[in-house]
Amino acid sequence: MGTMRLGVLLILLCGSLMLAACAVGNQGGASDPHPNMSHLEDAMYATPENPVVSPSGLYVLVIEPGFANAVYDNRFLVYTADDEAVLVYESDERYRTRDRLLFWWDENDGICVYSGDTGTAVWARDDGANTWARR
Repeated sequence: MGTMRLGVLLILLCGSLMLAACAVGNQGGASDPHPNMSHLEDAMYATPENPVVSPSGLYVLVIEPGFANAVYDNRFLVYTADDEAVLVYESDERYRTRDRLLFWWDENDGICVYSGDTGTAVWARDDGANTWARR
């Protein structure tokens, strides 16, 4: 009976290790199984495939996909609209793509993020400066 329990434990352990190895190894060249495609619902939502210009026309909201700790995610970057090579702001926060995820501009060039995991967050733009602060 003890040998049988040991065998079952070894099988479970091996299975767990294989799943963990697959999750960690999945980052190399694999695609996100839950890509952020919210722009297909409404073009106001920024996604990796759909950068969106701010209401003032001064900025472009760009979404960058990523992969860390076996989790696919997105974060946002802001570029100037007249020269997209100029990075103005980049978010340190990353949001899982397996949850509902939306990025959009508010009417004051603030950045709104909705995550089904963490809720809604808004970054307000400082007047006269190319910086945003989370409210």
